[in-house]
Amino acid sequence: MLHTPNQVTPSRAVLADSLGHIGVHLYAFTAWLSPPLHVTGLALCFFALLLEPGALRGIMQTRAFAIWGGVTLYLLFQSLWGNHLFPNSLDEQLKETWRWLGCGNFLIIGWWLKGEPRIIRNTLTLGLAGLCVGVLHSVDLSALLSFQTGKQTGFHLTASTAALLAATALLGLLLTPPTPSLRLRHVLKLSTWCATMYLMLYLLVTSQSRATWIAALIAIPVTLRVRERRGSKTQGSQRLPGLGWGILLVMLLGIGLNRQIILDRIMPDLAVVQSLSASRSVDTETPSSFGYRLKVQQFGLQRWSEHPLIGWGTSSTRRLIAESGRSDLWHEPTQEWLRHVHNGYLEILIRFGLLGAGIFLFSVVSLFRGFLSDGAWQQLQPGNLSWLFAGTLLMSVIWTGGAFQMTNPGWQAYWAFILASGFSVSLFPTRPTLNAGKPSTVLPAHNHPLPNP
Repeated sequence: MLHTPNQVTPSRAVLADSLGHIGVHLYAFTAWLSPPLHVTGLALCFFALLLEPGALRGIMQTRAFAIWGGVTLYLLFQSLWGNHLFPNSLDEQLKETWRWLGCGNFLIIGWWLKGEPRIIRNTLTLGLAGLCVGVLHSVDLSALLSFQTGKQTGFHLTASTAALLAATALLGLLLTPPTPSLRLRHVLKLSTWCATMYLMLYLLVTSQSRATWIAALIAIPVTLRVRERRGSKTQGSQRLPGLGWGILLVMLLGIGLNRQIILDRIMPDLAVVQSLSASRSVDTETPSSFGYRLKVQQFGLQRWSEHPLIGWGTSSTRRLIAESGRSDLWHEPTQEWLRHVHNGYLEILIRFGLLGAGIFLFSVVSLFRGFLSDGAWQQLQPGNLSWLFAGTLLMSVIWTGGAFQMTNPGWQAYWAFILASGFSVSLFPTRPTLNAGKPSTVLPAHNHPLPNP
């Protein structure tokens, strides 16, 4: 039988499109419900890419793919360099490199978002729904209703990652307040909005992540204020300041209800601060989170100064800490050596040196310059998505100064949705007039797959 591409290609494209959308929705729903499970959705998205005509070629022609290719090469070099400094550690170095490469998942996810704010909004909503289901499955309902917790927790996630997700969800909810009305549909939306807001506040407070509290208290008011001044004077935007103050009040109330456990956690940190102000030793009888961070970051700076240009290799920080044998770097609550220096920027310097930090900074700046120049900001305006991502980035930049989660699956899914959204609208420019006078980004200005060459 003769090959009939006109009959085969459309059915293959439809199958690819169906599998891709199932994959991206599965990825979104399980991203924070069960991080190991969301790999299934990612694999389905990649398999669908292989079926869609021209998809891989289109992605490989983008600036983002070229940049990520350069990052990949440097990470592989760092694996070899780490094996040189720590002989017989190549397997460990490559495993860690593979974890870092997970930050590039936005290249796959971005294609299936198709540059459509509706699809982007739906995937974010599914991700939030999965997070809510996961927390409700893990939390004691009596503690939830009384807004009390017995210890620091992120439930099924790390505490700092859970806190960042909760703070981001709060920003998204504030940017999309429901319409007050007695209609059943509006009443259901308002009830869901309030319940989700309460659950995210509970998650933020019980995480006891001070770095996230600081990031949220800076990023959320700044984003809402700038959006209010530059955005349209709609009824929703006029409600934002009042809603923001209301949420802050509930958050402070939640902290007050848990004041004893929070004070128990903060008091050792205050003792460290007092020791520093009095120029005394930072050693305290009670283990202090801030004290651990201070000591391990001082240690990290010392080790980075030994290899300032190219660092110690992809998998090095925990090994350096363990091999030091310093008792003050032993984490008593978990009975193990500290795994990292609790500062994402210093962690990059230690592992990859100034050269690697420069490559990462250039990559991120270049990606977001493309995001702005391609008109993606305007394309994501519907539903306040641009403001959500701007606030998310500001929060993440502040938060990373006190945490390191870059190889954590939950954080990587968070990062993937931010970058994938901008990458997607650059791939599929739905408003050609925004790019008037400039050549097409990569793909034609529609949301259909490329035909076979």
